[in-house]
Amino acid sequence: YDKGVISKGTRIGIKGGEYEGHIANGEFDSNGKLSGLGKYKYADGSILEGSFSNGLLNGMGKETFTDGTYYEGTFLEGRWNGPGKRTSISDKGNTYIYFNGTWIDGRVSEGTILYPNGSTHMSGQYNKDFQLHGNGILYSYNEDGSFDLIWEGEFKNGLLNGYGTFYGKSGYKYKGEWRNGITEGLCEISTNTTIETGFCSKKGLEGEGKLYSTEYNWEWVGPFKDGLKNGQGVTTFFDSNNKYYATFIDGIYQEDNFKEITEERFLTNKRIALVIGNNDYISSPLQYAVKDADGITQVLEKSGFEVIKIQDATQENFLEALYEFKRKIILAGPRTDVLFFYAGHASQVRGINYLNPVDAVINRESQLETSSINMNRVFEVLNESIDGVKIAILDSCRNNPFVSSIRSSKQGLAQMSAPPGTIIAYSTAPGETAIDGSSKGFGIYTGSLIEAINQPGLRIEEVFKETRKSVVSVTKGQQIPWDSSSLISDFYFVKEN
Repeated sequence: YDKGVISKGTRIGIKGGEYEGHIANGEFDSNGKLSGLGKYKYADGSILEGSFSNGLLNGMGKETFTDGTYYEGTFLEGRWNGPGKRTSISDKGNTYIYFNGTWIDGRVSEGTILYPNGSTHMSGQYNKDFQLHGNGILYSYNEDGSFDLIWEGEFKNGLLNGYGTFYGKSGYKYKGEWRNGITEGLCEISTNTTIETGFCSKKGLEGEGKLYSTEYNWEWVGPFKDGLKNGQGVTTFFDSNNKYYATFIDGIYQEDNFKEITEERFLTNKRIALVIGNNDYISSPLQYAVKDADGITQVLEKSGFEVIKIQDATQENFLEALYEFKRKIILAGPRTDVLFFYAGHASQVRGINYLNPVDAVINRESQLETSSINMNRVFEVLNESIDGVKIAILDSCRNNPFVSSIRSSKQGLAQMSAPPGTIIAYSTAPGETAIDGSSKGFGIYTGSLIEAINQPGLRIEEVFKETRKSVVSVTKGQQIPWDSSSLISDFYFVKEN
């Protein structure tokens, strides 16, 4: 004792002159509470032991329950906080480690949940209901203990939600985007003999996609419906590099539609464009982007382009349009002149440019890859035209709503080096923002561009030069369009005569 207060030893709880069963053993503070290494046993037989402070476990300790299960790890003010493991009892009555990981205020935060035989049930981050919530992995097993199914990726309330991978039976693997446990978004589906890429619904590929046979080294690019090939596409046999039109209906090959794509067909220069205009954003809607897309479509069709035009594109619409664009380029041949026009919001992070669909909700940098369109993906499609002129026109960076929500984001677009045979035109200089005003019934940049395209006999470089002069004049020097070119041949929207 120290001044009449127990400082070290054993204290037995007494109430009404009878033994209550509470036993404290160890070191005590001036208030008579366990402080230091000690042990506390309740009347029901449960036990606390470890490092105490002010009568509560703080630091390393162990809590043992009446059924023999326990928590062992770190405590904070008597609650499970930090690294620790929790045991449970199997159906056969054996104690086993149920969870091993990190705890916050008595609940699972991050770690591994185990089956009685020691195999992993799931691992990752959890919500308060012990459901995977964040990055994680979930396993199921066959009766012999071998893996049956595996889900891995970004979870929300126990379901894959974001980017993830599913490993199924017989070599099946789905890698791509999920919505509340259902496959939906950009994806790659592989088996032991095939790889399919495109946009997926819960039934499989939808819209334009690609199937590659790893067994026979050929691929088919064309439309899919409910996971089956449906429509005319292009089959390429890579061993011979021969290409053929091939048609499928509900996955069944139509023999009468197998036609070789001749060299004569491939020598003809065609013109194909994808035009996208986005006004209807959740945050900071635009006024002229859709009208700009309409105006550009009209002038391109007059100059011989086959145009795919979409407005107020969601991410799904955007990706489907890119696949359709790619398919048309492949069908037209390697000498096709191709053009991509985009009017809408865009972002740059760490030197990479992203085009924002109207349904994009972006609060952190990692969401850009899953919610926006990386400009490199557009260049991959343009490069399907091997020998044709490739043109990318970006009328964007108007009062960008995403800059303030992404720490690494900057105003304007990053300057991109034009891939071989490509010219890139920006509505304003790199790192600067464009003015969301009007000129000639369109946005300032696109209105000036349309007027320049309509002038016959101008090489494409001269078209963009005339556009720049007009924009600088209209904005009194506040906006200066930019372009980057690696063209090695001349291109005219409208030739003289």
